[in-house]
Amino acid sequence: MTFHANLENICFDVLVEIMLLLDWKDILKLRQLSSTLDLATRERALWFNLVRSSPTRFMLPKQMHRSSYTAAILPGGRWFLQVDEHLQVLYMDLDTLDSPWQTLIPASVDPSIACPYRYAPLNSVLDIDLDAEHTTFNIAILTPFRLEDGPPFLVTRFTIWHCTTDFDENGCITGLKAVVLSTFEERTICFNMRNVDLRGDFIAYSNYFVVVVDWKLANGCTEKLPRFCFPVMPSQLEKLCILPNKQLLYMTLFRWRIISWVNLPLTHDLLVDIFHHAICPQYPSPPDIPTSLLAEKPPLFINGSIPLHIQGDTISLVNFGLDLTHTSFRLPDPSSPSLISMKTTILEQKVRLGGNFDINARCGLIHSTDDSLLTATYDIPQDGSPASLNTYICANLPSMVHQSGEETFYTAIDGDRNLSHTTVVPVQPNLEKVPLDILLEVISLLEWHEILQLRQVSKSLCAATHERTIWYNIIKSSPSRFLLQKQMRRCSSQELEEAYLRTQLASRRWVKPTIPRRVDARLGLEYTSLHNTAILPGGRWLLQLDKNLQVLYMDLDTPESTWQTLITASLDPSTPRPALSPSLRLILDIDYEAEHTVFNIAIPTPYQLEGGPPFLVTKFTIWGCATHFDDNGCAVGLKAAQLSTFEERSIRFALDMVHLRGDFIVYPTSFIVVIDWKLANGYSEKLPRFCFPATGFTLKELYILPKKQLFCMGEIQWTVMSWRNLPLTTDILLDRYQYPLRSQYSAPPDVCVSMLSDRPPLLHGLTLLHIQGDSVILTNTVNNLIYISFKLPNPTSPSPFSIKSTVIHKHFPYTGCFDVGSLCGLMCPNNNSIVTTVYELPGEGTHPSHSMFTWADISSPILAPKNLLYMAVDGVSRRCLIASYSEGDFQVIDF
Repeated sequence: MTFHANLENICFDVLVEIMLLLDWKDILKLRQLSSTLDLATRERALWFNLVRSSPTRFMLPKQMHRSSYTAAILPGGRWFLQVDEHLQVLYMDLDTLDSPWQTLIPASVDPSIACPYRYAPLNSVLDIDLDAEHTTFNIAILTPFRLEDGPPFLVTRFTIWHCTTDFDENGCITGLKAVVLSTFEERTICFNMRNVDLRGDFIAYSNYFVVVVDWKLANGCTEKLPRFCFPVMPSQLEKLCILPNKQLLYMTLFRWRIISWVNLPLTHDLLVDIFHHAICPQYPSPPDIPTSLLAEKPPLFINGSIPLHIQGDTISLVNFGLDLTHTSFRLPDPSSPSLISMKTTILEQKVRLGGNFDINARCGLIHSTDDSLLTATYDIPQDGSPASLNTYICANLPSMVHQSGEETFYTAIDGDRNLSHTTVVPVQPNLEKVPLDILLEVISLLEWHEILQLRQVSKSLCAATHERTIWYNIIKSSPSRFLLQKQMRRCSSQELEEAYLRTQLASRRWVKPTIPRRVDARLGLEYTSLHNTAILPGGRWLLQLDKNLQVLYMDLDTPESTWQTLITASLDPSTPRPALSPSLRLILDIDYEAEHTVFNIAIPTPYQLEGGPPFLVTKFTIWGCATHFDDNGCAVGLKAAQLSTFEERSIRFALDMVHLRGDFIVYPTSFIVVIDWKLANGYSEKLPRFCFPATGFTLKELYILPKKQLFCMGEIQWTVMSWRNLPLTTDILLDRYQYPLRSQYSAPPDVCVSMLSDRPPLLHGLTLLHIQGDSVILTNTVNNLIYISFKLPNPTSPSPFSIKSTVIHKHFPYTGCFDVGSLCGLMCPNNNSIVTTVYELPGEGTHPSHSMFTWADISSPILAPKNLLYMAVDGVSRRCLIASYSEGDFQVIDF
């Protein structure tokens, strides 16, 4: 089986740190897995670490190590800044010949302490005041140091310095000077020096979270540092940049977005304790502006070092892959956000870039692949006309600038004087060993197939991928946990992994031409309706609702399993049975967030009062059901407990339209009635209800939606209504002669009819409804297989919303039986074969994609159009149940 890696969410630093532990042969093997790993294996830090302890170093033609520093040219082009390996800030006067280096800020790192693996880039911690009269800037110095008897680099001290031009008595410039503005400490062992940005009164950095600190407010703080924290994993980051309006540019290896901390509260909790355990609370997620408000999809960034320029509320980004492009957009106001439109312009196609360039507002300096430097100016007209780019090749430059393809270059340009400087910045490794907990944290960011690929790299990585915590964290948020045969806390690492992989493999086989495993079973069901059976998530438990309203279950994983009673019969066998029975799929409310199989079920039991007409009273009983475990934590069956019971007195009652979801149950009488079954527990005559008149068309089905809304379906029409503003009433709906005692109920706001921007499409035939968050998905088929979706509005402030209707399959030969899960479907066309399908949910402005496969080799008399009665599929295990009109004839299929 071939897997495709997707390692875009892990930054190079973390990959390099892991590879430092590997043998050179394992490093070469990694190059075959993906292009990202291939690029990471060519980092200088890996081979520097290997050569440093090898006799190979005596074969080098030059020194292995040069001092690593970052540099920048200040506006005006006179002052050139440098930060050395001990975090000492130096400056040089470029207007003076043979000018020596001057100390601006003394060294912050003790030379006896090992240097951190990466320093913060100077351009990220340098905040230049472009509105000042003369050169003025702030700079943040991040100094890691160790606590007494603690691990190294547990504490990082932030010092904010204010630097200005120094003048003599005559007002002549003599140099630069600095003064401390603020100092505070961040105590965390996991700190990424690369992801730091200083702008204005704020500094942003990443550890286990993305943190923003007001350095003026934080002055003098150590353990109780006030922060704004976003719950974002730091290893996904490549760059942070503070924007105006308290917004933050968040850039990964290829993608980017913008987040805001306007509505975030300050917290003083310590992020990570000395044992490397996160002890912070659940911080609220910030509003994600570009993801939800961008008018088009943000472009991918092929290069991680993206020059970014801020001019007022306009953001400009210059990026190169095969082409040199310019992207610009305006920041929205967080108090009243609006759609953002981006403008991307190709400045030059197929530019040969060597990987190093710096572009200012309108000019650029580029290192080409042919070892030459290019100077460039560009102009982007506002009227929409094409952009212009002028370049000049400086091919006659001497020295190392364009002669060394073996070294890493840093290129900077001052836009005021077009003065540039290029310097060597070698990469230094410092991590000899990665602890297991950090390694597990990195592995937890991978996809499951990438974890399996890591097992081929080395024994140490293979052992780490078998750790129980990896698969426990994967499966606890996956529907695969429903496949477990015992409690999660009792499962071993192998059991958790096997359950998860079984789901993934079943999903892959769903539309692949492989022969499924078939299990033929005669279950002995006595039909009460077309929908009196249901497969619970995981495919192990099969439920049945018989004619006496007794709930039974069967274990499909156990050979020769028999029916077990879950809920005893509610209907007296001597009582005449109602014409219509409840639909099991409507009265069953499954908790998909639970650790194991948990569901509620509503049993409506009609009976007659003494001396009255039949079925004047319907007794509702809500049962809570869950997996039953033995002393060893193994699942041995299902158990039920009564949660609520109440009575509805009405002679007109449709049992087949009762629907249960969450705390509410809905059913139609002369009115549409919604009951909070927790509030109604124990009531009979004075039952509290939400009541509103019917929709004006004959109801066929009712569904409870989120946000106290109701989906009403007729023969071909449908609508959505809300009971949020309805008052509770305790009046009896009808007396014994079927006359309404009170009919002047207030009509609820009709959201769907009044707020839809398009007329709802008519639904013919059988329609299945699925709810995912605030999205409602309808699947309908007669001649075509149609996918319909819309998002529910907020009833407190409704706004127009549109319905998306897409024909997935035209001229589909429909037989009347099909079942569609959240992302998969099972159908039987007229040619006596089974069709399986998967489809992807549509995003903004896109249509759903789908694929189908016809299993022509599965033949059975059950599949004949005249015999086929019922089809059901479990979306987790992909186990299917097919029933025929012949009593007790079932077929169970595992794909």
